[in-house]
Amino acid sequence: MPAISAVKIDVEGHENSVLRGMREFLKNQRPKLIMFEYLQRTNVAEALALFKDVDFVVFELSAGGLRIATDRVEPLQDLFACPNETAALFEITDLKG
Repeated sequence: MPAISAVKIDVEGHENSVLRGMREFLKNQRPKLIMFEYLQRTNVAEALALFKDVDFVVFELSAGGLRIATDRVEPLQDLFACPNETAALFEITDLKG
């Protein structure tokens, strides 16, 4: 089976459940890009922690370009994540977020 390079998660507020279930997949398969919906009822701090645990960086699209997502990111948008080792491909260089 070919490697999975992109994942879209859109499960109406249950994104963290999906992320918990795919932790080993993220650690071992390292898809290049994940897009997930961030709704007001989503615990974004938990999502950020889950991604950090598997060495992914989470970012949002802003008017100024790509920006590292924090727990203060505005809801009702799609967020993106990629492995830390490929962040440079997206011109994400500040991995302190």
